[in-house]
Formats: sequence, structure tokens, C-alpha cells
Amino acid sequence: MVESSAQKEDLQNFSAERWILQTKNIAQTVDAIDVDSWVAFLYETTNLFKKMGSAMSMAFSDITTKAEVIQNNRDALRKERGADSSISLQDLIEDDITKGLAKLNGENNSKLCKEMYKGDKKLAKDDYRHQFTSTARTVLRNLWLLDFLHHFMTMLHTNRDAKLSACAKHAYSEGLGPHHPWVVRQAAKVAMLACPSRENFLNDTKATYEQIDEFKQTLEQFRGQLWEYYKQKAIIDLP
Repeated sequence: MVESSAQKEDLQNFSAERWILQTKNIAQTVDAIDVDSWVAFLYETTNLFKKMGSAMSMAFSDITTKAEVIQNNRDALRKERGADSSISLQDLIEDDITKGLAKLNGENNSKLCKEMYKGDKKLAKDDYRHQFTSTARTVLRNLWLLDFLHHFMTMLHTNRDAKLSACAKHAYSEGLGPHHPWVVRQAAKVAMLACPSRENFLNDTKATYEQIDEFKQTLEQFRGQLWEYYKQKAIIDLP
């Protein structure tokens, strides 16, 4: 079925109802997360940041790139295993671990590949691993984003006198800032100063406090479990 232009436009506009449904889909399959559900959640999150101003939208624009990496890796593994194979998010992560690909980060692979593949194991110039970005590393960055969303939505819901920019700055300092270099942290602070008012944000997203509470409660059904999974797999510190 071909999507109409109106349908495509609607998918690019934030929907609190759709976002909550996506988090519920993830929570219900947390041991074997459906890749399409995860990717849809990421795309909807980018729609949320668009409602927080152009600076915030730009600061979080790499979420789209990460969603595309996960989709492409799923499609590649499906070709390897068969078109009818069912592949979960965890399948992609564990395939990276099994093949020794978890640390690979696309354009920055040159030095790492030289260290990993020496002598007889040296890679051919056209080997896919020179440009491969692992799902394991990508989803780890997604988990940092989940931490940001947890702190942001919690403060937004519980401290209703706080400015939206204050909620964003608090969430960033707790969830994302510790993982970013100084230059990125400074740019993020500037972006958050440009956040709209709380009232305008809520009006623009059409999100209620009841929905915010429902989202953060659903998020907590899988955020901690995914962090525990990463700890068990010993991939919590991928560079």
C-alpha cells in the first residue's frame, strides 16, 4: 500500500498517542524487541524534538541516522539468514558480538580495523567492515537517549513550575552530558536555551500530563532491563 502525501506528513508530526503505543509495543516484547517498533519509536522521538525548536531538533538530528543504521543492519542480516527470517533488536546486537563487530563505528573504523585484523586476517579494501556501524554501539547511544527522556519527562510531570529549558538541561546533564565531550555539551546548552515555553510546547504537542505520566511509566518497563542486558553482555562501555 502506497502512503499518501497526507499520511507521510502526519507521520512527520508528533503524536503523543502514537509515541505511547510505540513504547508499549517495545515493553511487551522487551526480550526480543521488534526492530520496526524500535525504529518507529526513534522517528517519533525526532518529531518530539522538532516541537522543542529548531536548535533542539538539529542537536538531536542524529537519531534519524541511528534509526537508519539499525534498519540497514537488519536488512543485511536478513539477506544473510533468509528473507523470511525473524530478526529482533537483540539478534542484531548479539550478531555484532559473535562476529567481533560491536566496536565498529563506520567512518572511524580505519585504526580499529588495523588493530583487529592483522597478518592473515587483514581485510580486503572493499570489505564491508571498513564502513560498518554496529547495532550494539548504536543502541547503546539510544539507551543514553532513553535516560534523557526519563529525566526530562519526570521533571516535566512532577515540577510543573519548571521551564521547559530547565527540564531539558537537567535531563541532558543526567542522561547525555556525561557521555559527550566538552564542545558538544556547550552546544547542547545553547540549544536548550532556545526551547519554547512549557505552555507552547504542550499546546503544540497536544500532550496531556496524563500522557506524559503514561509514557514515563511505560518507558521504565524496559529502560532498566535493556541497561541490565548491556551489562550482562559486557558492552556497556563501547567507544
